[in-house]
Amino acid sequence: ELGKIKAIKLSLPGGKSISFQGKIDRIDKLDEDTYRIIDYKTGTPYGFSRSKYFQNGKQIQHALYALSLKKILAKAGISAFPKIQKAGYYFPTLNGQGRQYFYGEERRNQVLEIIDLLLDIVAQGNFAMIQKADDFMCTDYRDILEQNQVMEVSGKNAKKYDKEPALDNLRRLQEKYE
Repeated sequence: ELGKIKAIKLSLPGGKSISFQGKIDRIDKLDEDTYRIIDYKTGTPYGFSRSKYFQNGKQIQHALYALSLKKILAKAGISAFPKIQKAGYYFPTLNGQGRQYFYGEERRNQVLEIIDLLLDIVAQGNFAMIQKADDFMCTDYRDILEQNQVMEVSGKNAKKYDKEPALDNLRRLQEKYE
């Protein structure tokens, strides 16, 4: 099964590597050595955008799956130089209104930089929320979320936290990986 990702290892720019597994919902062969990945989503497309490739590090699945599929196809001898032309999300439900968001290859490798930043954030013990409590669709945990101090990394109130080193990597995600 090509879509089943079993412990794929990806090397990160900072010298680390990660292994992960998952399942690609759908792989379409478009042409000789050219493929498209579709990940079905059952929720709403809230927060998805064609113009925001990574959503500041919140949306990386399409790029991870594409990099992984290239390795899988090459390793299986199916294609020496596979091209994953598009990878993205399809919302086939009533809530999703059939919306589709696909992303090309142009920025795909940046996902490795994003993962490097995210791992550094966790290694430093920083677990910053990237949304205000009001932005969460689920209200079950709103009381807990509202108890946290909001330190903005962008916008008009961000200046007072400019010197906060714990937010440096989060700022990089906001500035570079939209």
